[in-house]
Amino acid sequence: MRENHFKAWDKELKRWRTDIALIGGAVWAVQGTQLNSIEQDSVDLVFYIGLSDKNGKGIYEEDVLAWNGGIGDGHEYHVFWSKEDAGFYLIMTKRESSGYRSSIRTSREYCEECEIIGNCLENPELNQRKE
Repeated sequence: MRENHFKAWDKELKRWRTDIALIGGAVWAVQGTQLNSIEQDSVDLVFYIGLSDKNGKGIYEEDVLAWNGGIGDGHEYHVFWSKEDAGFYLIMTKRESSGYRSSIRTSREYCEECEIIGNCLENPELNQRKE
């Protein structure tokens, strides 16, 4: 069974929490040997997509990647989960002057040519993706 890697962003404190566990679909704060239930709405969980950037840094949902070569040279992409397609995608953070906006299913080939420049939870100004 594949291990799930995730990070938890505390919406109120505006920081990553390292004391979070997912057990039985519930979110728990781990404090020593104690588990304390917390409201799932108080944190944003982002999952590791199983790929790394050109520096070997793991890529998570909500990360923003700068493309450093290939067909997307000079663009920034937002990593998101597509429920409809059951996969992680990269979508351009800004539309081209023509109005075109591409999205790409994540792959090792694309991700190894990019660099993580931030995360939309830590840096809301990077979140220019429109649903």
